[in-house]
Formats: sequence, structure tokens, C-alpha cells
Amino acid sequence: MERTQDPITILNELVAAALDYTQQRQIAKANKSFLAIYSLCREFPFILWDSSEINKLAKTYLLMFHFETFETEEENIEISHWAYFYAYRSYMRATENNDSKLIFESLKNLVLITDECSENFIESAAKYFQPRSGDISQQIMLDSSQMAARIMPLVTYSFILDIEDRFNSFQDDELLEEVCNKIEMDYGNISEKLTKDASNIAKLLFAFTANKIQNKDFSF
Repeated sequence: MERTQDPITILNELVAAALDYTQQRQIAKANKSFLAIYSLCREFPFILWDSSEINKLAKTYLLMFHFETFETEEENIEISHWAYFYAYRSYMRATENNDSKLIFESLKNLVLITDECSENFIESAAKYFQPRSGDISQQIMLDSSQMAARIMPLVTYSFILDIEDRFNSFQDDELLEEVCNKIEMDYGNISEKLTKDASNIAKLLFAFTANKIQNKDFSF
């Protein structure tokens, strides 16, 4: 009798196939793998929680967004949060294991996710500027969203600073250089308070997303 593969093996094979298809620019085939990955992760969201392969999973979600696997705004916001969720977990795990290569790759993924999908995190990041209890007026929601939109690029910048602090360089990665230069040109002198707020929002985004996913609430 043929033994059914376990979900971890299936997911790893799907991720490998999706990354391979995208490299070959076979987007139709990649999208089939993306949809299977999406379905499996919704059923088993913590499936690669303690695996170094989780960073590749984060990358596949970023590619889903990049190649427009899903059509609606709500779906793309969800996809962005999945990408962030897995990339941040990969960063945490790599830090715990002092895996410098994976730390760099995870931080780079976080830079790319928060830069490319920035608008999709605004409403989640806005919670940082809202009261923890009581009614939230329309004006507070508007103001907090505007502040979140202003600070999201600095969330990206906080990951860039982490790379610089740990590695003293971008390891000749031109894309990281480009993102860093753009943010510094747009913001000029970045205060310590803004940097701290951005770092706190990065943590909040992970905690908020993890709680939603744990409760199988995929609306963001």
C-alpha cells in the first residue's frame, strides 16, 4: 500500500517547485503551486514553525503578491501578512540559533516584503497609534492610518539598520542599497524616536498577525 506523504514533505516540495518555476518564468505552473501552498498553510499555519525552510515559504508568499496570484485587495493584504509572518519567524529562529546566513536572508526578505507590500500593512500598523480600549472614532482611525502610512517605510528601515548593525554592510546586495538610499533621501535625518516606534511596530505586526492566524482569522 502506498503511504500518504505528510503535510511537511508536501509543503516543502510545493515550495521548491514554486521557486523553481518562478526562476524559469513559468508563472502559470508557479501559480498552481502557490495556490496549493496557500491552501495547505491555511489548514496548517504553523507547519514549518521550527524549520529553516520557513524563510523559503515566506519568499513564496512574496512571490504570490509579486506575480498577482490573487486578484482582490483583501486577498493581497492577507498574502502580505502571511509573507511577513513567516519571514519574521524565520528571523527569530535564525537569531536563536545564531545562524548568520539565515539571519541575513530573513532580514532581506523582511525588507522586501515591507517595502513592496507597504500599503497592505497600514491598517494593521495603525493599531500602534490607537487607544488600547474604548471606542475609536473615525477621526482617530484616519489619523492613525496616516501616521502608519508615514512610518511604514521606517519599519523597512529598521530591518536595514539591523543588517548594518550585524554585518557592517549589505554584502554587495544592490537591492538593499537601493531601498536604503531611497528611504534616507525621503526622510533625511531620522530621529531616534521614529526608529524606536518603527521597531516596535515591526514587533506588533508579527504579534498581531500571529494571533489572527492562530485563531484562523485570515481577514486583515
